[in-house]
Amino acid sequence: MNHFLNGKSSWGHRVDEIDPLAIKRLNRFLKSLSNTGENICILFTFILMITITALLLTTNFENVIFFDGTTDLCIFSSKTGEVIHVNSK
Repeated sequence: MNHFLNGKSSWGHRVDEIDPLAIKRLNRFLKSLSNTGENICILFTFILMITITALLLTTNFENVIFFDGTTDLCIFSSKTGEVIHVNSK
């Protein structure tokens, strides 16, 4: 129990000793991790913007889905002007 009280770590070095190479290595690792995280956030934002733009520009909001009480579900397509049978419930 004395080795815990005499200021030495489990590796036999004093606790107040600083390894400059380990600190530089840790700082480099944390900086690269931070840069990677920032790049992933920028990429995710860019992909999200492209996806939202594509959905807004390519989606036909004039289609009408109607249900007439039967088991058939139909869509009126504004591009073709026809009623399309989708599926049965």
